[in-house]
Amino acid sequence: MDKLLQLENITKRFAHPSRPEEITVLDGLSLEVSVGETMAVVGPSGSGKSTLLNIMGALERPSGGTVRLDGRDLADLGDQELSRIRNREIGFVFQLHYLLPQCTVLENVRIPSIPLGREADQAAVRDRAVRLLERVGLGEHLDHFPAQLSGGELQRVAVVRALINQPRLLLADEPTGSLDKESSQNLGEILVRLNREEGTTLVVVTHSEELAGLLDSVYRLENGRLEKTTLT
Repeated sequence: MDKLLQLENITKRFAHPSRPEEITVLDGLSLEVSVGETMAVVGPSGSGKSTLLNIMGALERPSGGTVRLDGRDLADLGDQELSRIRNREIGFVFQLHYLLPQCTVLENVRIPSIPLGREADQAAVRDRAVRLLERVGLGEHLDHFPAQLSGGELQRVAVVRALINQPRLLLADEPTGSLDKESSQNLGEILVRLNREEGTTLVVVTHSEELAGLLDSVYRLENGRLEKTTLT
């Protein structure tokens, strides 16, 4: 199977607020993610899971090592090109939905297509947004505002927004962290179903074993190292 994302010997260090030595969060980490794969990253709080996801999504640069997306070394790309890749090829879902309260559900979903300008057929974008919202059970909420939705519904809108530009890679950081058990299960099943239907590669950082158990593989991040694991 083709490799979409390759991380080779990734390190990430941060300055310590009170000591001269840096803190090593990621320590010589390597990983390959295949096209269409679903993967969970688990581990204790503070282990660097969100940092790892940010490096995968070109939101942060590693201190050392190589990140390749579809064979391209991201270190060779400038900020403008990285911004273009983040918008067109990578979708992000976070624990907080970050929807704009003054915009409707449909307007929020369409926001990532705006930077594409004339390259995007806005009528086609709207049709895709409506279809996706209908597929996640929100077809009757197109004109609703975020304040009118439940937590689970807000996260479903965030997932659709992340998929609107048909990204090759979807990164989700604790997407069920603020949801109750039923909503968490529902969202996890939606993520897996949309992965199959859209062909989007999915990497999820999560504390939820239930969500991790829905995915193809599970990796544990601890003490800066990443190892494949099984859930007990």
